[in-house]
Amino acid sequence: MDTLVVGRKTYDFVLSLLSSGQPWVYGGKRCIVMTHSGVRGQHGERAYAGEPAELMRQLEAEGARQVYVDGGVVIRSFLAAGLLDALTLMLVPCLLGEGLPLFGGVKLESELDLAGVQTLGGKLVQLRYRLRPG
Repeated sequence: MDTLVVGRKTYDFVLSLLSSGQPWVYGGKRCIVMTHSGVRGQHGERAYAGEPAELMRQLEAEGARQVYVDGGVVIRSFLAAGLLDALTLMLVPCLLGEGLPLFGGVKLESELDLAGVQTLGGKLVQLRYRLRPG
């Protein structure tokens, strides 16, 4: 992956890790933060407040070849626009009494083909799926 598009909450979470001594996790990657407020751009990241399809046109013109999208609202907007060809889901062993639905509000049904499963650290499970064109 050469480009990341993240939502504001995901971006703020990553910044909070820096205060605990973690290095910038997106080092060497173009990072776009989808937000209606600015970002300080301490590591080359920039803000974007438009539609996902227009952002993808801009990124392709800039030479982006593989874009990783993260953050619930951002993922839903890219899914609704038909811009994703794969999904990676991380299962974290924590029961939440309540939470935000990852795909809530997306009026899209798509078949998924399992592309891979990996356990991480003996606790996490990563599921990789390809979206079938529909």
